[in-house]
Amino acid sequence: REASVQPSALCLRPPIGYFLGDFPLVEIAMRLLSSSLAARHAAPSRLARRCTMASDDATSQGDVLRATRRWFEQFVLGLALCPFAQPPHEADTIRYALSPATSSAELLDGLVEELNLLQRTDAIETTLLVHPSVHADSWDAHAAWLRDVDEAMEQSRLDEVFQLVGFHPQHVCAGEDASNTAHWSNRSPYPLTHILRQSSVTEAVDSFPDVGEVPFANQRKLSRLSRTDLERAIHGED
Repeated sequence: REASVQPSALCLRPPIGYFLGDFPLVEIAMRLLSSSLAARHAAPSRLARRCTMASDDATSQGDVLRATRRWFEQFVLGLALCPFAQPPHEADTIRYALSPATSSAELLDGLVEELNLLQRTDAIETTLLVHPSVHADSWDAHAAWLRDVDEAMEQSRLDEVFQLVGFHPQHVCAGEDASNTAHWSNRSPYPLTHILRQSSVTEAVDSFPDVGEVPFANQRKLSRLSRTDLERAIHGED
């Protein structure tokens, strides 16, 4: 299943058109694969451990969230890569959450908490869960984790309520040449998991005249930028 690792609003899978207004078993459902996740995915790498030590400092934690917010505002919004991102940004209903997790299993726990929070309140439209100490040096590891979680969500029908999209400094689109600028559409300063409400995805896609054109339009925009410009845009450099 490639849906979870495609460009955010760029390659969204077709909405199922069915929304569960209440799903009290979120935590139970999401823990179905927790033991296998812990067994499948490796311990934190040396790079991840360095990120963990840095994230213990309050200033560093603030820096991570500021860099993420800057990337979202300057890259995603600034280049208009996602036609659905502006309204929640203007309404201040995007939650930027920093995960202290140092393993895939701990990240799953944090994801469950964020899903439960979204289910309890309408004040948050969508969440960017930033996890600098998990999958820090491997997009493949993050993509594999997302596929496992996506499978658990499908089995428990949580994919009818939420949708997950991965971003990573090393993101690549499967099957694309290394030089393809499409890879940059889902690159971010730190690994993160974007949590969307499926009902909002459905509404946004239905209201957009040609959502299938979005990935191609983004590729054209990104192809006009040099690699240096792209790096600067991702990391918020002037």
